[in-house]
Order: sequence, then C-alpha cells, then structure tokens
Amino acid sequence: MGTDKALVPLGGVSLIGRVLAVLDPIFDEVLVSTARPGQRRGLARRTVEDLLPGGGALVGVYSTLSVATYPWLFAVGCDMPLVRAALVERLWSLRRGADAVVPETGRGLEPLCAFYSRRCLGAMARGLAAGERGFAHFLGEVRLRRVGPEVWGEVDPRGESFLNANTPRDLEALRRRVARRAVSLRRPGTPT
Repeated sequence: MGTDKALVPLGGVSLIGRVLAVLDPIFDEVLVSTARPGQRRGLARRTVEDLLPGGGALVGVYSTLSVATYPWLFAVGCDMPLVRAALVERLWSLRRGADAVVPETGRGLEPLCAFYSRRCLGAMARGLAAGERGFAHFLGEVRLRRVGPEVWGEVDPRGESFLNANTPRDLEALRRRVARRAVSLRRPGTPT
C-alpha cells in the first residue's frame, strides 16, 4: 500500500480503529502486535513487539500469544475492518477440544481471523525455528477446528469478516462496500 495501512481511513475511521471498535466490547484484553519498535503506541492499547525480526504475521501471533494474559487469543489482521462480533463469538463457542479455531473459505484457511490457545506455542516455535513463516506448517501439528461457511455463514453470510485491504484495489472495494452499507442504513426496510 506504500503506507501504514492500519492507519488508512475507511468511512472516516482508520482500518485498525474499526477492528478495535469491534474487539474492545468483547475482550477484557486487546493487544496490538507490531513488527517495528515504537509503532502503534498511540492506540492506548498494550503493544507487543515481534520476538523475532522479519517474521511476518505468524511471528506477530506467536509473540502476542506468548505474552497474553489469557490462555486463548483471537488474532485478526488490522486490515480486516469488517470483522463481525457475531463471527468472533461463534468461533469462540467452537473452541472445546481444539487448540486452534480457524475459519475456512473458498480461498482456504483464514488464519488472521482465528482463535489460538497457548497449546499452539510449541508448534509455532518449532516451525519458526525451522524457518517456516506460514501458518499451514504449525496448524498441521495442533488440534485444528476448521469452521466452514455452513457455520460461519450463519452470522456473516457474505464473508465480510475475511475481506482485507492488501492493495489499493482492495481498499477501494471496501470503501464502496462501506458507502453502500451507509446508504442502505438510511433507507428503512433495506437489507444491509
């Protein structure tokens, strides 16, 4: 994106601001992961710096899970501004007997909109030590609960929680979606 995408505005609120607005009412502790020292300190949340340099999203999840107060962590990308509280709550309800609860879409697993227990730390650490930076390797070593659209679709039928802003084109699509939603909210009886 050429800039810190977490701070890019969407409908007058930063991408990360939209995510935090969903998470704050649900969780007692909201941690913000960062790859760079000092980044994101102005968010009035505890900031967790990556324990390993240059690691990407998996290192961020590993680092944050390592210091979290609670035994489970919900990880979501700062660029996923349409994540729904109902989806988070549905995933949470499915954690029994699992180490990780990860939605699955037609694109595959959505590891940055998922729950991880501390029991994942060992598998994450082994993968990272072996140079693995993706989620697939460690997810193969833990008790994974895959949650398909037949389940998550009940609370997020369009899968909006999984939309992210990786590119300017993605961001523009999200802006159109948010604008349409704002218009439909002004019309009585219009589905959102």
